[in-house]
Amino acid sequence: MLGVIAAMVVLWRLGRLTVVREDIQRRVTVVRKNIANRLTAHNPGYDCDDIYIYGQMDFNKTDNWIVPSADIVLDAMLTSGRFADIYKARYQPQNNMSKQIVVAKTLKSGYSEENMLMMKAKINFFGKEVGEHPNIVHFIGAVVDNEAFGPFMVLEYCEKGQLRDWLLQKKNTWAEDTEEQLHRIVYGISKGMSFLESKKALP
Repeated sequence: MLGVIAAMVVLWRLGRLTVVREDIQRRVTVVRKNIANRLTAHNPGYDCDDIYIYGQMDFNKTDNWIVPSADIVLDAMLTSGRFADIYKARYQPQNNMSKQIVVAKTLKSGYSEENMLMMKAKINFFGKEVGEHPNIVHFIGAVVDNEAFGPFMVLEYCEKGQLRDWLLQKKNTWAEDTEEQLHRIVYGISKGMSFLESKKALP
């Protein structure tokens, strides 16, 4: 999401936003159909019309990305979205002394069945399709045994914050090196998107 914002800023400055938006919509439609067709070949009972078929999949507790609830300590809420709250958290595996600062994306209190479906879809999609790449926020895993919050995602913590905030800050403080920084960011986003496309994992 943050990568798309950066790319849109650059394309807007070049006057190519409308053309790219139409191309993205066309590609997303094709990718969604491909994912649905691929999954349906193995699971004929799923509805092919919706990308959130991943939300209908049960979690396999033997998957290596399942994180025990006891290993995650929520520290402070960073922000709140449409259906999820984002926490700064600590990942402290019980079998060793190390700890890692992470982000926990949890369902909001009083979440609906649709919210649960969306969270399960995101978890299954990241766990089964995305993989690791230096230009993609790292999916560490998911907690699926927490009764209070329901299933939630555990992601890499980015110390410098959200790209959206950086872009808003630079909007009024444009400097000579800002354009070069933006080009590097967009290049990184492009590499990440290329990786996802090569895996047929564009959501």
